[in-house]
Amino acid sequence: KKADPEALVMNGGFAGLTAPAQIAYQRDFLEKAGGQFDIHAFHQHGDFGVFRQVIDGVFLPQRRETGTAVPWYANETAMHSLGDQEKFQAETLFSKLIFAWARGAIGYTWYDLRNDGFDPNANEHNFGLITRALRPKAAYAVYNALSGTYREAEFLRAVRFGGNIEAFLFRAGDGRLLLAVWN
Repeated sequence: KKADPEALVMNGGFAGLTAPAQIAYQRDFLEKAGGQFDIHAFHQHGDFGVFRQVIDGVFLPQRRETGTAVPWYANETAMHSLGDQEKFQAETLFSKLIFAWARGAIGYTWYDLRNDGFDPNANEHNFGLITRALRPKAAYAVYNALSGTYREAEFLRAVRFGGNIEAFLFRAGDGRLLLAVWN
């Protein structure tokens, strides 16, 4: 930022906001580094339940409490497909991306495009949207559907149905209403 005040600077991404030490570290950073970065990057792997709990219970409250007003970016957040969980991985991608958008994220990056290896028992080898052998997984189809259907869409509001139902209303670029729903 010193070298080029016009450059957009994104912090490296905070991870592990389920641990007290990491929560304290992010708070300290936000309090001391205000004005030195333009995009607040956030990194949270795992299922949607943990993601939602961290976003609503720690991440967003801490931004408010520290006066952090720069946009935020879900820059690395995914779920592995370990143990034949490709469907669960796809459901997680759908809900995390939509939820991040509904909570004001300016972007979402899934980690990662291709599995890092072939070991079916190593979670690090199973985060990809496609297998190591380049076979599309269910999450790949979801990502394509979201990027095609929601391209140029605008988030309007959350919709309340009750129970465990999550619903978010968007307006497509052509004016159609899009409703993302899951439970």
